[in-house]
Amino acid sequence: MSSTINREALAVYRAVWRAGRTTFRGDTQAQRSLQRTLREKFDAQRKETDPLKIAEDIKMGRQVANILYRNVVQGVRDNASDRYQLQLDESRHEINPNPPFKKSNC
Repeated sequence: MSSTINREALAVYRAVWRAGRTTFRGDTQAQRSLQRTLREKFDAQRKETDPLKIAEDIKMGRQVANILYRNVVQGVRDNASDRYQLQLDESRHEINPNPPFKKSNC
């Protein structure tokens, strides 16, 4: 693998790790699980030599980082009410309105 591809792969690894660390802030179990899974996935691809497969994997990693950062929301249990509170951050989460369904004339 060329040094450029190595740098790209390392940048993607770091981006996924940072996104997961931010998303799962305060949840060490989720962070450890992410770190273990991330390491396993990257180690499995370490010997890949096909440039198209490598490019595809790098693209996938960027998408994973983006989804983790923008779309995954952590829920924290409130023991008093036995409910979960979502930890939404409007500065980074994509919050899309859910328009009501239109009733058809069927």
